[in-house]
Amino acid sequence: MLSLVSVLLPAVAIAYRTSPTDQFIYDDYNRVSFFHGDNFVQKGYPWYPEVLLNVDNIKEMKSWGFNTVRLGVMWSGVEPEMGVFNETYIEVINGILDDLKDHGFHTLIDVHQDVLSSYFCEYDGAPTWLVDLSDTCINEFPSPLTWDETTDNKCDRPWGMNYLAEATGAAFQDLYDNRNGMRDHFGKFWAKIAASFKDRDELLGYEIINEPWVGNHIKDPSLLLPGNAGAKSLQPFYDVIVNNIRENDPDTLIFYEPVTWGMILNGTVTGSGFTHVPGGDEYKDKSVFSFHYYCWWYTGEGQLEKVTCDNMFGAKVFDQVDVDIKQLGGSAMLTEWGQGCEPYNGNDGECDPIMNLADEHLVSWIEWYWTGHLMNGWDTDPISISTFSRTYAHSVAGIPTKMKFNSKSLDFELCYNVDTDITEPTVIYINNEIHYINGVNVQISGEYAEYMHVEIGDINSNTIEITSTPSDVVTNKNICVYVSHRKV
Repeated sequence: MLSLVSVLLPAVAIAYRTSPTDQFIYDDYNRVSFFHGDNFVQKGYPWYPEVLLNVDNIKEMKSWGFNTVRLGVMWSGVEPEMGVFNETYIEVINGILDDLKDHGFHTLIDVHQDVLSSYFCEYDGAPTWLVDLSDTCINEFPSPLTWDETTDNKCDRPWGMNYLAEATGAAFQDLYDNRNGMRDHFGKFWAKIAASFKDRDELLGYEIINEPWVGNHIKDPSLLLPGNAGAKSLQPFYDVIVNNIRENDPDTLIFYEPVTWGMILNGTVTGSGFTHVPGGDEYKDKSVFSFHYYCWWYTGEGQLEKVTCDNMFGAKVFDQVDVDIKQLGGSAMLTEWGQGCEPYNGNDGECDPIMNLADEHLVSWIEWYWTGHLMNGWDTDPISISTFSRTYAHSVAGIPTKMKFNSKSLDFELCYNVDTDITEPTVIYINNEIHYINGVNVQISGEYAEYMHVEIGDINSNTIEITSTPSDVVTNKNICVYVSHRKV
């Protein structure tokens, strides 16, 4: 049943859709698709990640089994002056997208920000000209936070605390409420993005804004309850911006985030607070709920910390995402994670548990923490590559019900209900060079197993392909595929 053939992942454009009735992302062939990758966000001039200008880096990522990149396309890079778009910057981004596409990657365009502006002690996620339009703040930054006036350093605190300043919350609220046309400017920016990249079928999607703040929490403290912020601030804002995008690009998936800390308990004041996907139910087939998972108290030093993160906090976040998606429709993706997962620093305690949770919930992921090392001169190491280069299914010709990888034994299991109308194969990524140096054994169980055909690529292709032969004899098409390291 097994034959050694070269099976390469094609560098072709594939458009994606979601579903109103299940959690998955589908490709043009109606296969369920999974994505593993990394974030690349340049938080300052030149506003694009220069390491991705080197095609060799992209080739190396592909060898790890990565098939997606969350790419920061920064507002300050695109529109440095009000109404003036930097076509040179857009050209550079298009060049990066071309190289990623040529090597089989799909890109999520991410409009990234943290604390919105350099006025609030970070970088200009929004251009300074935009923040200059915000005029509802009563007190000067960083009020009500304190600072040592003798040092004249208003930024002497952990960066995340700057969200709590009145000026920060007011600027976000003014953006959401279209104060002095701020939301209109953001909409025009997104219309430009959509017009510039709409014909790129390999795009995975557009992410409206990274980690949005709740709004003016000083004026309305109830916004600190994330469900309230989702309902009052974010959902109306997203409903407007999605229309700006759809005017120029009706098809590309749109990713949208809740308040970051809201994904723990469902209800009116906790959970996302959303009642529909951006733009309404008509977009259930084009929407992806983007969530982040950071267990902020984990330092890698205490077993109790690890247990509470792995078995309580992390599991609860993933469970809540499942609940939201069932209510809202569309798909979900873990687009940032990695705190406590730092194999390059000798700490990989949280790597496997988070990736295992993603597999258990059949969720794709894009890692964050390793990015800093990749962006800093492409600082790779064998331990990190071995950690993140996991066996997983790129594409499934049917509905998956289980995906599990054991990083110690290297055993992998994929279960799915075969769709015999799909002629394209199920594709499983394996890293022959690191994990399966002696080759692999592939077994299939289930009543439909005898109608399944397996092709194992050569050592350079790192793939297993599985196709089916239609049969009316067996109606139960639930199968499980088992991959193991061949023993010498």
